Amino acid sequence: MNDETHQDAPAEGAGDLSECQILDAEGEAIEVDVLGPWLSFLCEDCGHPVLAAALPNLRGSDPAHPAICRGCGHEYFLDLRWEDRRLYVSTPGHGD
Repeated sequence: MNDETHQDAPAEGAGDLSECQILDAEGEAIEVDVLGPWLSFLCEDCGHPVLAAALPNLRGSDPAHPAICRGCGHEYFLDLRWEDRRLYVSTPGHGD
């Protein structure tokens, strides 16, 4: 993960994802539901809803704390880049 993650978010409005463009790991826009630091989206494998948070140490906050699809077990994390106002929904190991 890079240095521009949620830990470096600006103090005012930190954690509010509604201002971000939400993309999959390939850079394609995806449909999501956002409420503050919480993000819900459909699993790319089975279509089950997945819930993730852009808050430290919570599900989906980083590869060490993935949001896990309850339908198939696929893991996701949020790669948040505040400077670009972009959020990538990624999977651990993507791009390795």
